[in-house]
Amino acid sequence: MKHTTESYKMSIFKDIVSFLGRMKANQTISISQLDDYIWFRNPKVAGTSLDFTLQSLQVRSMKSVKITRHPPLNQAVHTKPYQLSPKLLDHLLTSGEYLRFCFVREPSVRLVSAYRDKIVGGAPEKKLVLKTLGYDGLDLSVDVSFDAFVGLVCDTPHANANRHWMPQVYTTCAHWIDLDFVGRLESFQNDLDMLAQRMGANLGKFYQHRAPHKTGASLESSELTPELRRKIRDYYELDYEKFYPNQ
Repeated sequence: MKHTTESYKMSIFKDIVSFLGRMKANQTISISQLDDYIWFRNPKVAGTSLDFTLQSLQVRSMKSVKITRHPPLNQAVHTKPYQLSPKLLDHLLTSGEYLRFCFVREPSVRLVSAYRDKIVGGAPEKKLVLKTLGYDGLDLSVDVSFDAFVGLVCDTPHANANRHWMPQVYTTCAHWIDLDFVGRLESFQNDLDMLAQRMGANLGKFYQHRAPHKTGASLESSELTPELRRKIRDYYELDYEKFYPNQ
């Protein structure tokens, strides 16, 4: 259920936490009380580039502040939900006083990217995938086919999915909140410029391209057979309805 100023409730962050978990919810939401915006970070969607860019904007007048990738919550340059009272936090999330935005990515391409980065790349996230498939999870070099990965993902309830392949309506909090701006990775530079106009900020001055997990995922990949596309389409139906209604 979305919460608006017309149907105001003091439970919106509680709803988000109940789905994402408190730690992930705090990692997802970055609040700038300097520039009046709330960014909802979405895994596998230019998160590192946006993080460095928005951090740079936030500390533009503080020369001694060091920007780091994935800083601990208590070292974040943005305000995090846990630092605000429940009443103020819910007000900022629902009132529209702050610009609420995120970036999204075509769901099947995002899933291919997650597979190549986390599974083929042998990232820690692969351990649970291997255990679910019946392995002990100790040897991350064990091959997992894309077919097997998609089958596992599509059999997982949305609430239990890893955030790198969880439907984006949840990772962006769009399931609970009416966002003011949604950019798309497919038109990233143009949408970043549009965001800068909405923010009234010179994001180009602070933009830092960082792609430590770039995989080159593409819809033309032979990994995406018609059957897999159907499964993916069904699993990410809410994403297609919300963010890609014409596809």
